[in-house]
Amino acid sequence: KFLLTNTSYTFNNFHLLDIVDNYIDFFEISFIKPGRMSAGMSCSISITFNPKLNEDIHTTIEVISDTGPVSIPLICLKKRCAPRIINPLIDFNQITIGQKSKQTISIFNSQALPTNYKIIKKLNTELDSKIGSQVDESPKKLIEKIDFSNCEYANSSVELTNRVNSYMLRKLNRQQNENPEPITLSAYEGKLDGYTTIEIDVNCSPLVEGLYN
Repeated sequence: KFLLTNTSYTFNNFHLLDIVDNYIDFFEISFIKPGRMSAGMSCSISITFNPKLNEDIHTTIEVISDTGPVSIPLICLKKRCAPRIINPLIDFNQITIGQKSKQTISIFNSQALPTNYKIIKKLNTELDSKIGSQVDESPKKLIEKIDFSNCEYANSSVELTNRVNSYMLRKLNRQQNENPEPITLSAYEGKLDGYTTIEIDVNCSPLVEGLYN
């Protein structure tokens, strides 16, 4: 529905021409003829669309008035699927080896048709060959995480540090064997409905020192 208003400063009349033959059967236009329209007077026009083809329609409604012709755009678009990633950049910055961090990817479908999606991960890495080649945490913090109830006392702080590093390297090796992927997703495929947003968790838990891109 739209309003046709006489914006001139005098009386006016209008007459609607037929829509082009290709689309005349798709639309039904109805309105109450206002007769002679004074300045500022409006007429409400209703259009009913009956789609018969699955294609886009770009045409016009032609109006003849006392002050000249008027073309009113008439556009009808078929249903589409238009997914897009709202936050395409995921940056974890610097993460300590063994630390876990999580961010979220949001995917929005701005059109009506649903679609299936599948995420293919391509990971480029520049990594050291040795797991845990550098432990970023201080020995004091590492000591707090280890149960020394069944351990012998260290003869020096150097020996204690070496024990802590050895323990952490074994732990990181074990974790990497259990979960070798540094970056994982909460879902790799699924369905995205029309006009909806889904969120996918991106988990980063590096066990090897280096750059993940």
